[in-house]
Amino acid sequence: MAALCALVGMACSGREGPPAEVDAGADAGEVVDAGFDAGADAGDEEDAGTDAGPIDAGPLTGDTYFYVLDVLDLGAEGPDGVAPGFDLDGTAEDICRQEDWTSPAPESTPGVDNSLGPILAAGEADFRVREALALNVSSGRLILLARLRGVDSFEADPRVELDVLFGVLPEGVFAPMLTGARYVPGQTFDLDARALDEDGMTALSQLPASIVDGRLQAGPGTLPLTVPFGTELVTLELGQVRLAVDVSEDGLSNGVVGGALDVEDTIAVLSDVDGLDPTQVRFALETFADLDPQAGGRNDCRSISVALVFDATTAVAGEVVTPE
Repeated sequence: MAALCALVGMACSGREGPPAEVDAGADAGEVVDAGFDAGADAGDEEDAGTDAGPIDAGPLTGDTYFYVLDVLDLGAEGPDGVAPGFDLDGTAEDICRQEDWTSPAPESTPGVDNSLGPILAAGEADFRVREALALNVSSGRLILLARLRGVDSFEADPRVELDVLFGVLPEGVFAPMLTGARYVPGQTFDLDARALDEDGMTALSQLPASIVDGRLQAGPGTLPLTVPFGTELVTLELGQVRLAVDVSEDGLSNGVVGGALDVEDTIAVLSDVDGLDPTQVRFALETFADLDPQAGGRNDCRSISVALVFDATTAVAGEVVTPE
């Protein structure tokens, strides 16, 4: 466990703290259960109109809304074997010696796969992963944007699409404006060109989605996770992605995103990162891997599950820029 916590702890805390003038807000351990202020309209962006994948509910119609994540935390263990996440492998049986969880009420779904989140949260006193995540978000060093397209109704809509983008502070802006630990709604964030296709509009990461009873349900799909390791930026590919979040014109709340990291691919990407011991990385990932068992057995898995929780408030899309 220490090896795994050290691995991700370094990833989350490798950047410097916020500038002296930035109000980092409340304690990072309290960020998950926080409200948000209603913001201004996100504007009327042009619909990019891409294929919705496995969701087939007619043409994409409706409005576009733009949000920025202002809470990002590990999917930690609660009482009585409860943890956020999704049943990615379709079974509540123990796979590769790893027990599954039950999702929080009211769903209380068994078979939740989330190996990394509870382990890392348990090591918070030593490695401060959750604090580092909150600090990177509040200081504007980690800006994650959500563009929701094709919304006809926030109560029920059989076909919408969710674009996941990376944001950049506009020129001359040194940190997001905060109210407590949360972003002031309606701020402008530039779009990182590396998260867009060559046309400068189409997101490379798109999830087919629908809205049911006011809750956005997205996936399956893949998402790139760009993680800072010291001065390096490393991109890890999260597969089997599923996402659920309460959605409205004013923001996103009670969100959870889960998926799987391929063990060998993750080891390959991290093998050249300064300060990481490849042997230790391999041991940690293989020990806690819980998805995609090898053929003929259930004790050697090729992927490891993770879940994060998040909230978001309204934002405005700025220019498309390529960070130096």
